[in-house]
Amino acid sequence: WYRPWEGMRLHFYIEDMVKVRDDLQAKMEAAKVPFRHEWAWEDYQPLPTPRLDPVHSEPPEYDLYGMFFKDIQINFGESLSNPWIQDIVYRDPVHIALMLNPKTAEKQGLKALDIVKVESPYGKIFGRIGVSEGWHPDALGVSNALSRAKTQSKGIKHAGGHFNDLLPYDLKNTDGVTGQPETVCKVKITKLPDWPEHLKKGGSVYDLVDEIALPGKGRKH
Repeated sequence: WYRPWEGMRLHFYIEDMVKVRDDLQAKMEAAKVPFRHEWAWEDYQPLPTPRLDPVHSEPPEYDLYGMFFKDIQINFGESLSNPWIQDIVYRDPVHIALMLNPKTAEKQGLKALDIVKVESPYGKIFGRIGVSEGWHPDALGVSNALSRAKTQSKGIKHAGGHFNDLLPYDLKNTDGVTGQPETVCKVKITKLPDWPEHLKKGGSVYDLVDEIALPGKGRKH
């Protein structure tokens, strides 16, 4: 691969990948690492090699891709203990809903504000549906603001479950070269008539969102 404006050439065959594989394999054998035979040694290739991500092989009943997204003002979620940041989040429909494309919502028999259970093969979360043309029809989006379950901090509200509860935690879904875990999952959605008991008790994100939405509350800061 040439960079004609500089006359430079970049490596395409990366032999270091093979050297690292052999070195790591020998060290794992010497240390008798329990999962050494399960490690994805086939990922260490000197040439780009196509490999199907395991997420694409989940049972067909899980018909959507679940993924989370971050907004700059709530990156990592720690700032949600800040009242000003909370005010932004709880008034923004993108951050207090599980996002679907309108056509996908219609196909699933859902509309905005419907209460749903979202399940993957590994876990579940609860929330309300939001719709946006900006979202891919094959995906469900969860804002980083909603990736919360329970905390000792009274300033942080329960939001129906943590997105990480939907993710797989095994070597099959871990990149052998970098150790990066899978951050996407396949999910299915079930409409519910009401919140599950642990969210009916109060103190959730949705209680505060409903309070803000009451008449006369729209401009309260």
